[in-house]
Amino acid sequence: MYEINLSNKEIVLNSQFTDNLPDADPSKTVIQNILFVENKQNGRFDPVIARYYPADEYSVSKFEEISYNKIGAGWSGTVDIWTYDERYFVGFIIEDGQLIATKHPEGYQPDARKRKSTLQGENLDSTCRHVVSIYTVVTIVTAGNGSEISYHDETEVHMVCSGGTLYNDLDTNGTPIPRYNYDPYGGGWGGVSGEINYTPPSIPAPKIEIILSHQFKTNPYLRCLFDKLRENSYFESIASKFEGVSPDVHLILDLASFDPQFNGKAQWQGYGNPIIITMNSANLNNRSALEVARTMIHEMFHAEFYRAVKTNMPSSGDILFRDTFDQYVKTYMGTADQHHNLMADRYLDVMADILVDIHKKLDYEAFADAMKNVYPNGIPKSFYKSLAWEGLKDTMAYQLMEKITVQPPLKSPLQKMKEAQEFARYGLKTCN
Repeated sequence: MYEINLSNKEIVLNSQFTDNLPDADPSKTVIQNILFVENKQNGRFDPVIARYYPADEYSVSKFEEISYNKIGAGWSGTVDIWTYDERYFVGFIIEDGQLIATKHPEGYQPDARKRKSTLQGENLDSTCRHVVSIYTVVTIVTAGNGSEISYHDETEVHMVCSGGTLYNDLDTNGTPIPRYNYDPYGGGWGGVSGEINYTPPSIPAPKIEIILSHQFKTNPYLRCLFDKLRENSYFESIASKFEGVSPDVHLILDLASFDPQFNGKAQWQGYGNPIIITMNSANLNNRSALEVARTMIHEMFHAEFYRAVKTNMPSSGDILFRDTFDQYVKTYMGTADQHHNLMADRYLDVMADILVDIHKKLDYEAFADAMKNVYPNGIPKSFYKSLAWEGLKDTMAYQLMEKITVQPPLKSPLQKMKEAQEFARYGLKTCN
């Protein structure tokens, strides 16, 4: 499955988009792409049209920022799929980065026996309702020094379904779409001639980069920190820090209680499945926002290590990273965790840079003012690098660092690290 941008004089708007963003310029907010999907009925790739309708200003994206295989964290809106002769195919309703419902042509009959198991273990039946949508075809014709704009409305009735079949059918077998007469020469918006009987390809649900569990999403502290991390695409930014590895974020963020000696954990679920990052609820409210953000970043590095090393279809960048990682496996096998040794040797500065940036979105001004006797010129990068050492105590780099001695009144790297980690505990324990 791949897609290219569709440059067209016609822009098709749905009524949900015009209700949500009535003053938006559709040429700058709605993305229309040609999506090529493998059709197993005939062994070829069939073109369909994918339209991305943002539900709010935050979700407005550029072509290179969103695709069917990369729906960003927190994106809200509708992804509508049409056959290339403009017959409605299937749609996906996404709220805040979560797939909540599917849209189908009128007459779609879901399997009521299907149920969905969620992350929390509930079983949900499929429920469907009729929804009337008005689609407006905006045609822009440029001539001379001006443009002529015309509008044409079409009314469609869709079945909007949530629950069981949302995942059971879509994730495994693709979208169940009935056969219908289809114009091989294009057209649409009315009757056509020369129709043939055609079965469109099955369309899987869009790939959402980061999924939030119910526990994570409903925790205001974590949700606020996540929102701040996603503002500057920090998750994608971390992925891009790896030598030659193309960013490919696919995560589930969860919250659970486990051994308090751990602040978080990252779990590999096998090829093709999202990596789960779980934050420890036992160590949440007793730590500052900056410390909790550090844990998220630390676990994100674990997730990226897993992704680059364990993918079954490595890119050239993944292979370069594997070569580096293999050296750590050989060097540190039987001693400390290979992930942590690699973090300590190569990524402390990267983690520190991200912490510098995210602190500005938290309580930097108040914290810097409280620490001005210690850091009269502002909080130095060494402070954030000291925080990045947390969780890396068993690494070779840490053991070398803690042996470094200096003459008083200078402070050793170990003293600076312990001091910084102690100061960080006095930071704001809320996020807003």
